[in-house]
Amino acid sequence: MAFRVGTSATGTFQTWASADSLPDKPGNYYLTKDVTLNDIWKVPRGGVNLCLNGHGIVMAEKHCVVGVKEDVTLNVYDCGRNEHRYTITNGLATVNDELTERYLTFTGGYITGGASPMAGTSGCGIYIDSGGKVTLNGGTIIGNAGDSFGGGIYNRGSFTMNGGATT
Repeated sequence: MAFRVGTSATGTFQTWASADSLPDKPGNYYLTKDVTLNDIWKVPRGGVNLCLNGHGIVMAEKHCVVGVKEDVTLNVYDCGRNEHRYTITNGLATVNDELTERYLTFTGGYITGGASPMAGTSGCGIYIDSGGKVTLNGGTIIGNAGDSFGGGIYNRGSFTMNGGATT
């Protein structure tokens, strides 16, 4: 699926160029650069269609990356072909495109860095609350950790995976 500014089967997609936030209004967006967050992105009511476009959503603090609450829908796509490098340490993947040592690769956009904010809580790449709905059509959920449940995806609602990967 091509994501360009203009009308498509899912509607009009807008570019998202912020490096430190994600949309706070419902709609259709595609990333133009990597985004680094300091707090969980709570998907707005009304839902979001988000194309990673080969870019990453990275959590810099100890929080889940994406939160989907009751009656909220998130559809994740990826139309980018960027190659990214990662390593495995203590069973967790860490994305670092600057590595010069031995590494593995994957192609496309990603969501990484989520960690449970306190002991006994659940993980944390995408946290789907009861009644929330997420469809992963592309992208990689990589390098997230949960203290008690889940790492990449913690699902109390509805999760459909049509494409993409979790590591």
